[in-house]
Amino acid sequence: EGFKYQDSLEDFVGSVPTPASNHGRNVFGAFAEVRIPIVGSQQNVPFVYNFELDFSGRYDKYEGISGDSKVPKVMARYQPIKDVTVRATYSNSFIAPDLFQLFGPTSTGFTPSITLNGEIQDQAQLEAVTNPNLTPSTAQSWTAGIVYSPHFVPGLTVSADYFWTLQQNIVLFLPSQLILVDVNAKGNQSVFYNLVTQGDFPGTPNAQPAPTGPNGLQGNLAAFFVQDPLLNIGADRVEGWDLNLDYNWDIPRWSDMDWGQLEFQVRSVVFMGHDRKIFPTDAYFNVSGLIGDEGFGAFPDYKITFLLEHRWKGAVLTLTAQYLPEMKNTVGHDPQTEEQATFDTVQDYITVDGGLS
Repeated sequence: EGFKYQDSLEDFVGSVPTPASNHGRNVFGAFAEVRIPIVGSQQNVPFVYNFELDFSGRYDKYEGISGDSKVPKVMARYQPIKDVTVRATYSNSFIAPDLFQLFGPTSTGFTPSITLNGEIQDQAQLEAVTNPNLTPSTAQSWTAGIVYSPHFVPGLTVSADYFWTLQQNIVLFLPSQLILVDVNAKGNQSVFYNLVTQGDFPGTPNAQPAPTGPNGLQGNLAAFFVQDPLLNIGADRVEGWDLNLDYNWDIPRWSDMDWGQLEFQVRSVVFMGHDRKIFPTDAYFNVSGLIGDEGFGAFPDYKITFLLEHRWKGAVLTLTAQYLPEMKNTVGHDPQTEEQATFDTVQDYITVDGGLS
C-alpha cells in the first residue's frame, strides 16, 4: 500500500508550504481456522445436543512497524437442546497505524482558550505533527450469549449477548490544554516541557525554551508555541449487552393468493459501562451518556433499532426506526475533570425511514 501527497502548484497568501511525501509499505497476512466437533446430535448424549470448538488466528506483518500482530480467537458453541444455543468467544485484535498517521502533513493553528489559575488566557499557537514511530493499538474482547429459536414458532429467534472489550495504545493527540496547564504549573519539571517553546515551534532554529519555573506561561500565552505529536496513549473499555429479536413469517395464502414474507426485527445495545483515558497515567473517565463535536462522537447509554419488511414477488417494502435516549452535551466542557451532571441535555430523538424497491 502507498501514500503520496504534494503541495499545491499555486501560492496563496498566508499559505504554509507542505513538503512532498511519498511512502509505501508491504503487508503480509495469513489466517487459519480449525473447527472441532465434540458432540453431535446423532450421538444422543443427554443434555448435549451439539458441542463444538473453533480455533482461529491471524498473523499480520506491516513493513516498518514493530509489535505483536498475532491475534488468536477461541469460540465455543453448546446446544443443550435443539432450540437453545449457548456461545462464547475470546479474541485479540491488532490495528497498525496507517500511513497518514505515520507520514501525513503537519497542520498548524491555535489552541482553544485556556484557563490558568482561574484566569482565561489567550490562545497559543499549535502544531499537530504525525509520528513515524507509532506502534500498533491492541485489544482484548470477551463475549458470551444465548440464542433461543423455538421449534414451535418457526422463524422466531431471540438472543442476548454480553460483551467486554478493552483497547489500548490508541493513537491520539494530547489535549493542548493538558500540555500547557502542566508546563505552566511545573515548569521544566513537566513531562511535556520540551513540547512548549517561545519564538517558533520546537525543533526550529528560532525556538527558545519556555520559562523553567512555575506560572511562566501565565498572562502571555499568545507568545508560546505548542507541538502536539500523535502518540500511542489512549485506552477505551466498554461493557454491555446486545439484545435481538427477529421474526420471519411466511404469510398464509388467502384466496389462493401468495402474500409473500414479513420480517420484524428489534435490536438493542445496552451499555453497562463505557469509559476511556487519554494519557496512560490518567484515571478512566466516563463517556457513556455523552455527546460532543465530531471529534468526540456520541455515546448513548443504549440505542434501539426497529425493522419491518414485506417481501412479495420481487418487491420489498422496508420501514426502519432508530431511537436514541437523551445525552449530556460535552461541547465547551471537559468530561474528564468536570461534573457531567451539570452539562446541558440533548433531548432524545427518533428517526424513521422507509424504502420501496
